[in-house]
Amino acid sequence: MRILQVPLLTIGILSSSHLLASSEDDYEKALKAYNLAQYDEAFIHLKNSLKQDGDNLAAKILMGKILLINGYLAAAEAEFYESLDQGADINIVAEPLGNALLFQNKYEKVINLTEADKLVGEQKVKWLQIRASACIRLNRFDCAVKAYNDSLAIQPGYTQSLNGLASVALFEERFTDAKSFLDKAFETTQDDATSWRLKGQLAHAQGDFDTAIDSLQRALKLNPEDPNTLRKLADIYLESNDYDSARAFVDEIIGKTPNDPLAILLSSWLESKDKEKLVSNEKLEQLNEIMSSLAPEIIAEQPVLLYISGLTAFFHGNTEQAAKDFSQYLLKKPNDIQAIVLLARTYLLTQQNKQAMLLLEKHEDKLLDNMDASLLLGDLYLKQNRAFKAQKLVDDLVDKYPTDSKVKLFQIRLMAARGKQQEALAYLDQNYPQNSKNITFLFTYSMMKLQAEQELDALQGAEAMLAIYPEEPEFLNLKAGILIRLKRYDEALDVLSLALDKDPTLFAGKFNRAAILSRKRDFEGSNALIEELLSLSPKHPQTLLLKAHNLVELNNIEKAINLYNDILVLNTGYSYARYELAKLHERIRDFDQAIYHVDRLLVEDFDNPEYLLFKASVYIQKRNVLEAQKTLSIVTHFTQNSIEFLIQQSQLQQAVGDNEAALASLQRAIELAPDSTAIKLDKIRLHIQTRELETAKSMLVALAKDNKDNPNYWLIQAMYDDATESRDKATASLKRALELDRNFHKALLMLHNLAIIGNDKQTFVTEAEKVIAASPKNVLATNLLAQFHFIQQNFEQASILYNQLLEQETTFNKAEVLNKLAIMQLDSNLNQAETYIKQAFELNESSPDILDTYGWILVQTNKLEEGLGLLRRAFARDANNPEIRYHIGYALVKLDRYEEAIEELTQAVEVNRPFYNRQKARELLESIR
Repeated sequence: MRILQVPLLTIGILSSSHLLASSEDDYEKALKAYNLAQYDEAFIHLKNSLKQDGDNLAAKILMGKILLINGYLAAAEAEFYESLDQGADINIVAEPLGNALLFQNKYEKVINLTEADKLVGEQKVKWLQIRASACIRLNRFDCAVKAYNDSLAIQPGYTQSLNGLASVALFEERFTDAKSFLDKAFETTQDDATSWRLKGQLAHAQGDFDTAIDSLQRALKLNPEDPNTLRKLADIYLESNDYDSARAFVDEIIGKTPNDPLAILLSSWLESKDKEKLVSNEKLEQLNEIMSSLAPEIIAEQPVLLYISGLTAFFHGNTEQAAKDFSQYLLKKPNDIQAIVLLARTYLLTQQNKQAMLLLEKHEDKLLDNMDASLLLGDLYLKQNRAFKAQKLVDDLVDKYPTDSKVKLFQIRLMAARGKQQEALAYLDQNYPQNSKNITFLFTYSMMKLQAEQELDALQGAEAMLAIYPEEPEFLNLKAGILIRLKRYDEALDVLSLALDKDPTLFAGKFNRAAILSRKRDFEGSNALIEELLSLSPKHPQTLLLKAHNLVELNNIEKAINLYNDILVLNTGYSYARYELAKLHERIRDFDQAIYHVDRLLVEDFDNPEYLLFKASVYIQKRNVLEAQKTLSIVTHFTQNSIEFLIQQSQLQQAVGDNEAALASLQRAIELAPDSTAIKLDKIRLHIQTRELETAKSMLVALAKDNKDNPNYWLIQAMYDDATESRDKATASLKRALELDRNFHKALLMLHNLAIIGNDKQTFVTEAEKVIAASPKNVLATNLLAQFHFIQQNFEQASILYNQLLEQETTFNKAEVLNKLAIMQLDSNLNQAETYIKQAFELNESSPDILDTYGWILVQTNKLEEGLGLLRRAFARDANNPEIRYHIGYALVKLDRYEEAIEELTQAVEVNRPFYNRQKARELLESIR
């Protein structure tokens, strides 16, 4: 059998290679047809190409362009976004994607395309025209003017930008400015139809009909197909009552754009002038009346049946039916406190804490006669951060039950909730000896200590309860729960075994055991218990949630999503389930569904900072910066007392470019945690990034005395030194950081980057070698040193280090390591280079660097068509890389396709970025001209 494996593997490789070549052949045929405007033929070739290789990025981009040309806008948009997600270079995709969005009126998407920051040169200019168009259609003229001015800063005298500024000025009736912009446009060219049309519009606006008509006629000569110019001429003739001339132009518009609604309207109006009667328009079809309104059944005679039905449903775990029945019953009997409490408890079973609180709050005065119900409301007040309302309630309870221990214990919990946790815990500690046999006290003691993360004290309380009732299953289960918090899972399992021996039906005990097995990653055992629990209570929410959690951990995301949806069918108010569902949709990049679910959560909990920050994060991933900014502006009102939320908020604010707000968030976090050096250093880093160097300096000075042995301090000091161009000081600071922590990767990375741009190279080499000597398996340090030698063209040292990386069990980007080894063999051993690059390609087929190297090696070995196909793929992912364009041009020369080669080589030679082979590209270009 071992003998047979070799030819089978060879066949597999040959088959894969054949498919790749066939895909590239079809792409080249499609590209040729596309360039000849034979779009149907191109479409057929592209379908064949993508059928053979669905990851052919160049083919996907070209398919998007053809779909756009043929009017399949949504499909084109989808192709372009998929291309970007797969690594396409935005410089290739931006213009057609922008047009697809414009044609669909998706103007906000145009404005908020975050990848636009990566555009350069001509593509940046083209994108700014598209962005300006989107701004204008949203009546955001300042935004449009900025886009046009940004364009002119890149390409002064660009006619389209000057025309755009003139158009905005015309709309705002700034006629002098409009004329100035048009004069500048005409200085560049006298043959732009849009400039002449705008000049005609300007003359028309100023009442100069003759100049307007002459200018518009000039525009028509330059662009006879422009319906906008035809429409403007028609407007002028209508205004001057020259209906015959107007009709001629309107007929021409309809001939060119038969669905133009304005032209049809004008045509109808002109027809009515001829016939002296109005032309009736077709009536729109009426929408069907909504027939889905359902009224609840009226039970006037025996509403108690609803109560019984609700009670039965409640005890059988059918919370949705219970909530419905109790709600209808309370419409008839609004003062039934027992039903009110049962409905509240139904809400609690489905995690609708806020709804339960609001229900009980309406009846707070009546609840005072039911102490347990009042304490339930008090507990909900605390959970919903309504401590001030809990205080009023507890004052009333103290008046009514001055000596009741339950009320006193609730007072202690309230004290903790109002920021007096230490006082509350001190009271419990002080009163523990005389209450060591008071079960209610001990239970409160355990729960409060658990809440304060004092698990050992909580365990003491549980042990005291078990000393009184050693065989009580519920108390054993409580002890197990505390042990779970302490991550003492084996002990917890032993305690649960005791509890279940006493009560084999103890549902909570079985659930805790299933939860422990899940944490120990024994999903088989956990799931077996889960199925047992669900056979007893098929709709038990916590068990269903644990089952969904296990599915996620087993990476069965689709089943987990389906289960969370099933849980929400049982009751739409399961907030935990919905939030987990939202996070799963984010995980699979289904951002619209993620936002849908978090919006549902915010309907009931509008001020929840966790939900709002999650929503902002999703919008950022969705490239919708505007909505992210709006969400962040809301959440800032609700994060002011949480260090964790403030830090997360700051990170998101930085992601949308609002550094001022990010600094404010960090400042508030510092106010809450004035001794936190980590937060202060993060704020200093941001001050450095925003060039507020004096502020950064003063904060660093304040921290210096107490942080001499803090490597993070020295890293930020190095950033400051670098920003103030004190590179030697920066190097010294980084050396100090590495002395304190040899595995401090951020410091080593910055030292590497400084060495690359010309700072102390030997210091980096020395420090990196020290790190590797101290930790031979430090993959990052080895990779950085190898990369440094590679860039410096010290290929012998780089090869040794890269080969060492290949021998490690966990290699840092193995594909890239193999690519570097291939590049270093290009001039000396082409066969070895091909061996390396094939291995790299098997690991990563989408890296533009690997595709470029592989394609170039194939071209060098005279496999021109196959090599060109790979180079096209590389270009699709990195369109501004002159090396790739040079390699494509070289391949095209070898294929005698000189016109295409000239275009590629010209672009490579003229690119404004470092280019090692520029002279070779220039010489090759000159040789074929």
